[in-house]
Amino acid sequence: MFAERFGLSADPFRITADPSFLYFGQGHKDALSAVYLSVLESRGIGALTAPAGMGKTTLLRYLVGRLKGKAAAAFFPHPYQTRQDVMQEVMRRVGLGASGTAEFEQMSRLQQRLAELKRRGYRMLLLFDEGQDLSDEALEQIRLLSNLHSTNLNLLEIIIAGQPELEDKLRESRHEALRQRISVMARVEPLREDEVAEYIQHRLS
Repeated sequence: MFAERFGLSADPFRITADPSFLYFGQGHKDALSAVYLSVLESRGIGALTAPAGMGKTTLLRYLVGRLKGKAAAAFFPHPYQTRQDVMQEVMRRVGLGASGTAEFEQMSRLQQRLAELKRRGYRMLLLFDEGQDLSDEALEQIRLLSNLHSTNLNLLEIIIAGQPELEDKLRESRHEALRQRISVMARVEPLREDEVAEYIQHRLS
């Protein structure tokens, strides 16, 4: 009814993460540039934070499209709670079975697959959303994944995204080892006052 009344083809303010609706305020441009370069320059782990509703997930999906042909990407939208959950899902997403396999065997098989992708000219990118709700155990497993190297090159690029509480979590002493691995900490800042009208017009158009 809303769309018909105003002659629109779709709801311009729907909350689904559709990259075609993404408005690039200056904060979005800066954050995207930071994480994009983090992947292209093989920096290992990057973090992206934004308040709820600021388009963080949409930005991640746009990043995946932007990296098409440059990186094989796997998007993880759920906050995992155990190391096993993380490993099983990562193994599944790279086309490797994980059931009934010891963790060191999983890591060995994963390293072989990633090295194969590297030889074919592909980076492998893992994007973990809702990072503020990842358990300590899951975050530690993500740190261990960042240990995968070949001839001093990272075999995995990782982006952990979440609400500002993620930054608070990473500052805790028990996550110091992970924090030291994070080379880029990008934040999506709120729209400036002069960007609000542009955002509304972009969504309507």
